[in-house]
Amino acid sequence: MKNHQDALHDPLVSVICITYNHEAYIHEAIESFLSQETSFPFEILIGEDCSTDNTAKIVNSYQDKFPNIIKATTRDSNDGTYGKSNQTDLINKSKGKYIALCEGDDIWSDSQKLQTQIEEMQKYPAVEMSFHGVYYLDHLDSSKGFIKNNNFKGKNLIELSTLIGGSGSICATPSLMFKRSVLDNLPDWFLNENTVVGDYYLQIFGAIKYPALFIDKAMCTQRCNVPASWTDMQRKKSLTIRLEEIEIRLRDNRRLKKMIPNKYLYSLNLKYSKLLTSKVNILLQLKRFKEAKKYLKNIEHKVIKLNKKLYLLFLLKHNLGLINRIMFFIRKIRQE
Repeated sequence: MKNHQDALHDPLVSVICITYNHEAYIHEAIESFLSQETSFPFEILIGEDCSTDNTAKIVNSYQDKFPNIIKATTRDSNDGTYGKSNQTDLINKSKGKYIALCEGDDIWSDSQKLQTQIEEMQKYPAVEMSFHGVYYLDHLDSSKGFIKNNNFKGKNLIELSTLIGGSGSICATPSLMFKRSVLDNLPDWFLNENTVVGDYYLQIFGAIKYPALFIDKAMCTQRCNVPASWTDMQRKKSLTIRLEEIEIRLRDNRRLKKMIPNKYLYSLNLKYSKLLTSKVNILLQLKRFKEAKKYLKNIEHKVIKLNKKLYLLFLLKHNLGLINRIMFFIRKIRQE
C-alpha cells in the first residue's frame, strides 16, 4: 500500500465502488483494492446503497482503519437506478485524473492492475478509456475459469463500432478505467433520466473520440448471478419489464446518433434493428400481434432471431402476403 498517505490530497486514480447487500463479498473487493502496488497515490470511494445486511458496517470499519485512502458514503435510501446515481455521486466527489470502476461483489485479482492500466494508457495519450481481460465466477454453479475478450487477442485498439454492437458485454465493469474528462462531460439525458445498462453508454462515451485500449491480460474476476445483482435481476424480469427497457434503449440509441461520428452510424442503426427485433420477439410472445406488425418493416432479415412458430402464426393471422418471409422461416425450421 505505497503512496497511500498522499491519496486524499493528490490521487492519480480514483477507485469507484458501488455496493448493495454485498456483505459476503465486499471484504474481498476492498482487500483487492488495498493490495494494489503502484508508483502513484490512489483513493478509494465506496458508495453503500442502503443495504439491508451488514455491508455498511464492513465498509465503515475499513474507512476507520484506512482514513487516508478510503472514503465511504451511505445513502439515505436505495438508489433504484442500478447504482447509476450512487456511482455518479462518487465520481463527483473524487479527485483522480483517472477513474477505475469495480462493484462490491467483484475482485481485482492482480496487484499490478492499476499500475499496468495507467502505464498502458500513458503510451497512448489520445486514449480515453481502457479495459482488460476478466475471469468469470458464476454464483449459481460456482463455475470459474472462462476468460472474456479472448477474441481480442493480438488487438489493442478497439473501435467504437465493436462497443456499440456489444450492448455493454464487451468490457467488464471491474476492468474499466476512464480519463476523468470523459465522466466530467456526460450528457444531461444520461445523468438525469433512467437508462438501461449504464456501463454500455459509458463505454461508448469513452471511445467516441478515440478507440478504446484493450490490455490482453485477465486482471479481475467478475461474479455473475449474485442475488440482487444486475445479472440476477435480468434473469427474473417479466416480459413486460423487458419490453419497457427496450423502449428506453431505443430512445437512447436515437440520442446517441446525435453524438457519434457519421462513420459509426451504420453500427448504431444495426444495433437499433437488433433492439427492434427483440421488441418484436417479446410482442409475439405476449401475442400482441398488431403492435408487432408495425415494427417488422424496419427489421432486416439478417438480424431477425424470432420465435419462428409465433412469427408464422402472426403472418397467417394478418394475411400479410409476405410469401418470401414465410419461405425464409420454413427453410430455417427444416434446417433445424
